Amino acid sequence: MKRGFMQKKIVIAVDDSVYSRHSVKYAVNVSKVIPDISYILFNVQGSISQYIIDEAKKNMQIQNELNKIIKRNEAASHRILVKYKDFIINSGIDANRIEIASQPKLQCVAKDILDFGQKHPYDAIVVGRRGFSRIQKTFMGSVTSNILEHCTAVPVWLTDGTITSSKIMVAMDGSISSMRAIDHLAFIVSNSDTADITLYYVIPKIKMIGAKNTGKNRNDIDKIIETSSRHNIEHVFLKAKTLLEKAGLRENQIHFKFSSRFLNPGKAIISESEKGNYGTIVVGRSGISKSIFMGSVSRYVINHISNRAVWVVS
Repeated sequence: MKRGFMQKKIVIAVDDSVYSRHSVKYAVNVSKVIPDISYILFNVQGSISQYIIDEAKKNMQIQNELNKIIKRNEAASHRILVKYKDFIINSGIDANRIEIASQPKLQCVAKDILDFGQKHPYDAIVVGRRGFSRIQKTFMGSVTSNILEHCTAVPVWLTDGTITSSKIMVAMDGSISSMRAIDHLAFIVSNSDTADITLYYVIPKIKMIGAKNTGKNRNDIDKIIETSSRHNIEHVFLKAKTLLEKAGLRENQIHFKFSSRFLNPGKAIISESEKGNYGTIVVGRSGISKSIFMGSVSRYVINHISNRAVWVVS
């Protein structure tokens, strides 16, 4: 049953890099499955040396130069934001669904972005990242890693490269965190007629869950775990399916898959995302074992995606 439409709002943190362009293109692409989405394009202006700021308080000539720098930074930021806004409009999005916002750098860029979000409520923050195998310590690299570390109240949509597929895969493990991921997804795609969602469950093996040697054959224990997990899968899938259907999705939009072939669940998720051509992977920030799953699953997925997006939900 369809519910009343609820507008979803996302903040896209941008600079003038190709990585931000990829993020904006992705945000436009997801409008195919989120027709009522709106955007806030946010840019933190270029840095100004604290030395110049301090000296300007004592010297009028330096103050005049500082004012010129401030105006140049404002103009540059405005150009970046207008460029992206025009791109979104030219992609078919109504201009009334796009806001732009700019501010001077007050702290670090990541903190400025997070503080902006607290003052302007939104449903997710979209950031791009550099590199394939890791989040590099560059502008949208260190900023992204800091946002991922500190943004626990709002989901982070991390993009990498050119993303064309609108298919969505949700990594399931039955934990509270993975159900929160489903809840976020259900809200975001509510009432969508085009969303194509696969719920993917990786059956754990003894080494994955950190069990100690009990004296039994490891293969026998793995079989016991698999049998138990298969009973749990049905319950987990049914609960997730119910949430999605309550959000207005049809049964034929929701698919189920599971795997017990992989020792590394993160590797299994990456493999399935490539095999199934999923453009978006939704993961909980932590799973049944917080230290294990954030370390070896969510983080593995974040570090190994290519030409895909990961939604990290706390």
